[in-house]
Amino acid sequence: MVRAEQTGDVIGKRLGIVPTSSGLFIEALAPSFFHGKPADDPEILVVQQLIVQNFGVPGWKHSDEENFDDLRTRAELALDYLEQSDDDMLVVTHGWFMRMLMAVAMFGKGMTPDEALRCIRMFHIENTGITALGYDGTKADPWWLWVWNDHAHLG
Repeated sequence: MVRAEQTGDVIGKRLGIVPTSSGLFIEALAPSFFHGKPADDPEILVVQQLIVQNFGVPGWKHSDEENFDDLRTRAELALDYLEQSDDDMLVVTHGWFMRMLMAVAMFGKGMTPDEALRCIRMFHIENTGITALGYDGTKADPWWLWVWNDHAHLG
């Protein structure tokens, strides 16, 4: 989404670095059927409800959106990408995907749809919040949460 790229550009200028984009950290892809319609459109609300109801059904899709399997795979790939970096990394992403990332970090690559939904429901998130994760590949649970959605800087 453009907003995340703009945020990355502002941060990059401030830190004197050139940001790069990665499709791994984009927001969860909604059906293209949603494009150009208001979020409160009755048809969209019905489809959203169907998507949530079928979130854990293997392979189920309304149309061309990402389903649970797609999102879990992308979150696993995103964490693999972060694990392979020797440097600290700043990622600008979106709320829904951030919660999927946290769920995979917490429950591992075998995360179930129920575990993912628990994280999505429990980890509320504000726009422009800062979340910090640590990683130590020598530990059984290599990811740890240091800061969750701190938005005090907006004060």
